[in-house]
Amino acid sequence: SVEYRRGCWTPRRYIPMHSHSAHHSLCGPDVQRLPDFWRELADKLWLGLLTLTWGTDVPLETVVIIQTTGGHDASPACDGMPQGCQAVTPSASVIVTAPSAEELETTNRKLGPLLNRALAGLRANAAFAM
Repeated sequence: SVEYRRGCWTPRRYIPMHSHSAHHSLCGPDVQRLPDFWRELADKLWLGLLTLTWGTDVPLETVVIIQTTGGHDASPACDGMPQGCQAVTPSASVIVTAPSAEELETTNRKLGPLLNRALAGLRANAAFAM
């Protein structure tokens, strides 16, 4: 982790330990339809996170990661990838890490409604579960 101080980028002096985490995974029958709407889901999740104020709604040292993918088919070996690549199924998850269990719980309470709101507009038969 770095910060901008005194006109230059320097390593942070006190890097918080993120020892608590929660993994919210998208579950349900419409996960297989994710290739059709994964970008829209990611955008809605991101816009929901932007409504939160770090330091007020969510503890300052909390980190939230959004991962969505429409998946892809397997590919045979080629010049750039001599071993080829395996097929990946569609998936979406939101990962939260925080220095303490209390900060993680605070973030999860604020994040729950945002996850539901993001799915509501997509008419997807799915839900985020921990």
